[in-house]
Amino acid sequence: MRIHYASNSVPCHKLRIEDGLFIATRQAKPEHLLKKPLAWSYNVEIIEALKEADVDIMEVVYEDKVFSCPLSRFLQYARKMNRGYGEQLYLCLYLWDTKRFNELPKGGGKKQLVQPSLFS
Repeated sequence: MRIHYASNSVPCHKLRIEDGLFIATRQAKPEHLLKKPLAWSYNVEIIEALKEADVDIMEVVYEDKVFSCPLSRFLQYARKMNRGYGEQLYLCLYLWDTKRFNELPKGGGKKQLVQPSLFS
């Protein structure tokens, strides 16, 4: 069993443990969605923080949907780009799992919130 310490923080993400998986979730606005190709992108520094924190699943909450992807899949298929906002990695939407909020299980799965350290 892996132990996730409070110092494992990822900027702009909420961290939680659910069903034994360490999940990092971020909220996205319309301007965060790449249009060509349709994809979610992350700064390389954020991906490094996700790896260092030993995150299992990445989630992006956008409108009424939750896009989720194992970090291992993201690392395997992501492509590099730089469109003036620094080095980023992106993964096309068709490689993400998608659920609407009303499809999420109610009360299913054990959730444990992880509080990031103030000094990390």
